[in-house]
Amino acid sequence: MVLRYDTPPTSFPLRQGEILCSMSEVVPDVSDMQGLLSDAESVPVYRVPYAFAIIISQDCDLIWDWNGRGDTVGDGSKLLAHIRFCELFEESAIHVPREFGSRDWRRIKQNQDIRYHHLHKGPIGESKGGELQDLYADFKRTFSLPVDYTYQLLSADNSIRRTILVDPFLRDFIHRLHHFLSRVPLPEENEVPKV
Repeated sequence: MVLRYDTPPTSFPLRQGEILCSMSEVVPDVSDMQGLLSDAESVPVYRVPYAFAIIISQDCDLIWDWNGRGDTVGDGSKLLAHIRFCELFEESAIHVPREFGSRDWRRIKQNQDIRYHHLHKGPIGESKGGELQDLYADFKRTFSLPVDYTYQLLSADNSIRRTILVDPFLRDFIHRLHHFLSRVPLPEENEVPKV
């Protein structure tokens, strides 16, 4: 089955499985921790760019948040603080913990490595939506951005809603992500659990 992407929605809210381009995060510079903790008027920051990212927050939460933002009477219990993302990489840019051999890359490309997910190159939509290149998710590279900040990036045309991953491919991606994130800690090799 050929991986297929759909054209992104033209209206808000954002959706789970949307792939965004040119996202960025503003992070405080912690090299001077003392200055950061003081009552300084300004805090030095730097920008972390994300060429591609896929939204991993649940659809229902994103919709409730969007609808609740205009509700002046509600208690705010349905509002999100952040939208969660998983960073995506082109093959030449993926961060790997060690040098991969051809066997390792074959496992990653075939989605047989628990840490990575390969989103194959595929058409976007039915007509002239173009094509999305091969991208790789590294499940250790998740991040979140404040909701207002994320929508501001998109409204200011700083970021692009490129495409949306459709079912059953989205379900497979989310299932693999949560399988990786639900790993449980094991005791140290030399540590024997007390019974």
